[in-house]
Amino acid sequence: MTGTMTTMEPLINPYLWALGDAALDLVPGTEIAGRYRVVAPQIWLDMQPGQAIEHPEDIHRELLPYLYLYPQRLHLPVIYDICPLEDDDAPVVLLENVPLEGAGSLQPALKDQITQASALRQVSWFWQILSLWEPLSEMGVAASLLVEDNLRVEGWRLRLRELYASLGEDKPLGFGLAKQRYVGDVPLADLSMLGQKWNQWVAQSHQEVRPELLALGEQLQSSDASLTEISHRLNLLLLQQSSKFPLRMQAAGHTDSGPEHRQNEDSCYPLPSDLKNRGMVPDSQLIPHLSIVCDGIGGHEGGEVASQMAVRSIKLQMQAFLNEFSTSTSPVPPEVIMEQLAAAARVANNLISSQNNAQSRNARQRMGTTLVMTVHVQQPLAPEGPFSHEVYLVNVGDSRAYWITERHCHGLTVDNDVATREVRTGRSFYRSALQRSDAGSLTQALGTRDGENLSISVRRLILDEDGLLLLCSDGLSDNGQVELAWADTVAPLLGGQVSLEQAAQDWVELANSRNGHDNTSVVVNRCRISPEYPVLIGGEPTVDDTTPADSLTAASEALRATVPSSAVPTSPSSGRFGAILRAIISILLILGLGGLIGFIAFRQLNKERERPALPGAETPVEILPRETDSPGSEPAEGNDLDNRDSETNPGSDSSIDETDPSAIDDDSVDGELLPSEGEIEPAEEEFSGDDLETIPEIVE
Repeated sequence: MTGTMTTMEPLINPYLWALGDAALDLVPGTEIAGRYRVVAPQIWLDMQPGQAIEHPEDIHRELLPYLYLYPQRLHLPVIYDICPLEDDDAPVVLLENVPLEGAGSLQPALKDQITQASALRQVSWFWQILSLWEPLSEMGVAASLLVEDNLRVEGWRLRLRELYASLGEDKPLGFGLAKQRYVGDVPLADLSMLGQKWNQWVAQSHQEVRPELLALGEQLQSSDASLTEISHRLNLLLLQQSSKFPLRMQAAGHTDSGPEHRQNEDSCYPLPSDLKNRGMVPDSQLIPHLSIVCDGIGGHEGGEVASQMAVRSIKLQMQAFLNEFSTSTSPVPPEVIMEQLAAAARVANNLISSQNNAQSRNARQRMGTTLVMTVHVQQPLAPEGPFSHEVYLVNVGDSRAYWITERHCHGLTVDNDVATREVRTGRSFYRSALQRSDAGSLTQALGTRDGENLSISVRRLILDEDGLLLLCSDGLSDNGQVELAWADTVAPLLGGQVSLEQAAQDWVELANSRNGHDNTSVVVNRCRISPEYPVLIGGEPTVDDTTPADSLTAASEALRATVPSSAVPTSPSSGRFGAILRAIISILLILGLGGLIGFIAFRQLNKERERPALPGAETPVEILPRETDSPGSEPAEGNDLDNRDSETNPGSDSSIDETDPSAIDDDSVDGELLPSEGEIEPAEEEFSGDDLETIPEIVE
């Protein structure tokens, strides 16, 4: 990270959800404020998405839950604009990040998709509901999870259209800005209400998971319901279902200084040199289960050193971390794994912080780095298996992770920057915060403070379809480049027509051509749960050799054992049965032809032996077969395949000129943050700036 660049994050989907009584009466085609056009009831189109938005300075208390819950934006909407209308006291609240498809129609409702989903996806949706219950309850809006039409699904992802404070005929938050709606006691949702709704949905679930889900619904309705115990039982069911879909991963990374810089402060793993060494420890234990991207801060006096220190420290810790699971006999709860991963990030943080202290670096002279990493965890559900499959995502700073499938691109991380801080503390709307000159300045980074004061986000993913996990520094993610370009890259990668190494380079080249202001690092993970077949890439068949044998299905094991390399189809859909049949026929033809040649040679040899010798000719010498090597003989030299040269990792310590202060980073690392769901973070006492304001209660 070579400097702060203030950019306007583009609005990728210009369709917005309109809240307000006035919005219900507007007919399609109506234009509002010279900027918006109504395309359907409550669906507006922003015709000028690149223009800045002017928000009112005072934020209505009814809108505060949308701001406080900003870290949950993977599932929840975000306020986009407050649009006043002529002759109407209450303005219309416009929401972005709403479950709207590209044409401006709502994503399908959860209740309508349950019967069409796999058992794994069904349990995953219920897990997301339960995970959202606590943070929404803290803000007084848990009722949002009980309004059936409010729960939408986009593939694996559960999404909420809007937020509700109460049930019954109550309208969502944002409808009552002209008056104070919530005065006195307001009936809030409780676990028993969730249990009743839960069992209505469960009635449509798969038979193999229905009994346990129904039991959990009954437990939710009991007077002594324990959310911790219920979460534990649901987690075991989720892991059991994930074990039926073995996850195979491949990973490759690439990093570049960019067209405007000579020094590269980024580091990532695995690089091409790491892939060449994956037959040796530690790479053999880490690839493809670990992926890391770090974006250094502090200029060339420290950014490069900090990012490299973080990668090396985490690699060493993850080697021990993954070894623990290889010897465990029962699953570890996700909260324990999250604590362990957060602790690993803090260890890396303290190493860099100690180096800063040893070199008397203060304030902006302190070197640091962002961190985004994924860890594939395979847990035995019993002493002899099967194994569950989980992916954990760790994030500090503004490097990002995306989950990309053939239909969707989902941003999985939330930046730790000033803009995010202003929103989640209730001081600003997101689009207003982006207009600050310091909007992109970091509030969190490894190495800038003691680890106990570091905010670390840890999230678990249960993947239930083929897709790509993309990790990148802001050299690529700035200006929405991933969201704009993903659709053109996913199909060739998932189909195997493009190698991961080439894809990582292509993403970096795209960043250099469209952004170009920063270093860029990218790691691409190809994730498959469907059966995998060999695919030709550049004339050479490739398969995922990193898949453990015990995680293959019987069909996949048999296929890998029977399909010869000469019978590889050009694509997964080009006729696998025909390829095998052609291979068998080819083998039979070769054997038949060899037998025919042998028969002809035998007949000819017999004729030669029967022919009388010519007068004066010497008696023919009998040619004996060549003796074969005895079982105890030594092999010929030069055939030892294990004695191969390997390329060393070029990402080792490089010479740093600490006398040149010209490239010192200008990012600020101050501010205060509130805890969020899925994050493990203590109070941040070392932050500078105003003291954190007490969040007002939503319901009095």
